Amino acid sequence: MDDPYQLSDRKRQVLALKAVGLTGEQIADALLIEPDTVKNHLDKIRQQYGVSNTTQAIAAALLAGALTLDELKACWPGGWLEPKELLAWRTYQL
Repeated sequence: MDDPYQLSDRKRQVLALKAVGLTGEQIADALLIEPDTVKNHLDKIRQQYGVSNTTQAIAAALLAGALTLDELKACWPGGWLEPKELLAWRTYQL
């Protein structure tokens, strides 16, 4: 039996890009798909995990092992920042 918490490769790509802050349109451009397709993938992921928002879906996917921190590191715009650098970057962005 398939694990109900695992994601297809495409859903995992969409969720990882969303997790690092890309918009639906940016994700669509990166994956060469339509923005509506991105929205549909995110809707299906939320339904699959039984959650009401994308942040909860990201957390659920990480907890289930369907999405890994290494995957997030690989798609972080501009490269991965260590936690201390990330805090400084977010503070600067505000």
